[in-house]
Amino acid sequence: MPGNNDIAATYRGRDGVLGYFERRRELAKGTLRLITDKILRSGQLLVQNAHGDAELGGKQVLWEALGVFRLRGWRITECSLIPCDQARFDQSWSSPAGG
Repeated sequence: MPGNNDIAATYRGRDGVLGYFERRRELAKGTLRLITDKILRSGQLLVQNAHGDAELGGKQVLWEALGVFRLRGWRITECSLIPCDQARFDQSWSSPAGG
């Protein structure tokens, strides 16, 4: 996950990825909602366009992002999440104290 925010990092392996999801749920205090807009697949590559919203730091925030997945069959072997507006995403997912 690119950027300068409380969830920006490289997550590896099942435990790392599950930790990433857990951290997002923790920061959003159960208000996180993701909605898939479009999915395109070509061979081993899948691109997903989605938008999300959550209450973070007492404010309702919205974002849009692309997920780029490399697949083996239907198993994800690699994923990159790319916010459409990185500055807005960083501001949304950053705590005032820096996480």
